[in-house]
Amino acid sequence: MASYIQGYDKERFATTVNRNFLCLMCFNVLKEPVLCPRNQHCFCRACITKHLENSKRCPTCADELTVETLAEPNRMVKDILNELNIHCTYIDRGCQEILQLQHLERHEATCGFTAAVCTNQGCGATLNQRDLIRHQRELCEFRELKCHTCGEMTKTLADMEKRMANVEKNMAKRETVVTMETHIKNLQTIMERNAADMEGKLEAVNNEVRGLKSALIEGFDEMKDVLVKMEDIKEDNTRKVRNSASGDKENIIVAGGYATESVETFNWRQRTWSPLQSMPKERR
Repeated sequence: MASYIQGYDKERFATTVNRNFLCLMCFNVLKEPVLCPRNQHCFCRACITKHLENSKRCPTCADELTVETLAEPNRMVKDILNELNIHCTYIDRGCQEILQLQHLERHEATCGFTAAVCTNQGCGATLNQRDLIRHQRELCEFRELKCHTCGEMTKTLADMEKRMANVEKNMAKRETVVTMETHIKNLQTIMERNAADMEGKLEAVNNEVRGLKSALIEGFDEMKDVLVKMEDIKEDNTRKVRNSASGDKENIIVAGGYATESVETFNWRQRTWSPLQSMPKERR
């Protein structure tokens, strides 16, 4: 249910108000007066409207009545009410203004004694509207101190914010670079580890090759020694054959062998073999 504002308190007026200008429901001075059309009973519009929510009759004469059938008072009644002198509603807060009723609403909308709350964080004090600015700027213990270089500081802060934004962008790029550098370092580590493994394997292969080379050299040396010894033996046998041979000292005839009838001659000077006519029969 909507709430309604009653008429003006009689005590607020500078002079006594005639009882004919009082509401027959709230008994205060009429505010937006309306009438019962038949018997001219006068009410505040808010008071009678609230009454008619639950009843369709005039509260004074019980005549049928609705919001739609309410009548307006004549112009003289409105003029008398508008010219009544009334105190500002904020008289208890110090306002001493007395003005005609018709100007009351406009005055109270801008009255310097209107209650206002300090907006400084942590304060919340209630004071007159006209004192609010001075209180907030000079008297309030929670006020923000005024800086004489605020303009410069604001500009500096804006510049710092731009720089910070650029730094954040650069940091993002730097993080990408760092990530790439880390990846590259990891790859380098893996490559170095693989290189070390390869070096180890190559060293092992080189060791094996050196071992084989040494073995081959030793084998060649041994074969050389054997060949030298065989050559010495051959020379020694040749001397023995030459010394013991009779007849032809330059040629030696070798006839046959086991299961063969070949005949060959060996020339000492030329050291060559030459075949001769075979024997007619194999030697056993």
